[in-house]
Amino acid sequence: YLTLTQTLFDQTVEENMECFDLSREDAVRDTVKEYEAMGADMSLVDVSGGDGKKALEEFAEDMEGLDRCVCTDGTVSISDTEGAVERLLRVRERLEGTRGGSGGDAAEDEDEDEDAA
Repeated sequence: YLTLTQTLFDQTVEENMECFDLSREDAVRDTVKEYEAMGADMSLVDVSGGDGKKALEEFAEDMEGLDRCVCTDGTVSISDTEGAVERLLRVRERLEGTRGGSGGDAAEDEDEDEDAA
């Protein structure tokens, strides 16, 4: 079972563009199909065809900002509530986008998961 990294995905897209003379859009589409056929976990990869490195850096920045809100004793201290909420929403959007989420309510998603079990 292969967990795909952004770097490997981006490198494969570039190689497909060069080797097969594909546009970025076609290379991204082919790369996604290629890794899906191998059963690769692409949940942490930006497969939109955009600048995956930049998206990953922004995601990491949001996660680090949220991590700074957690004290060593496990309590949460938020001095910038509005900023923390914005970060949480961006993280949620990113995670829903990587797993093909519908943008629906997280509680609804959990209910669906429980129903499927």
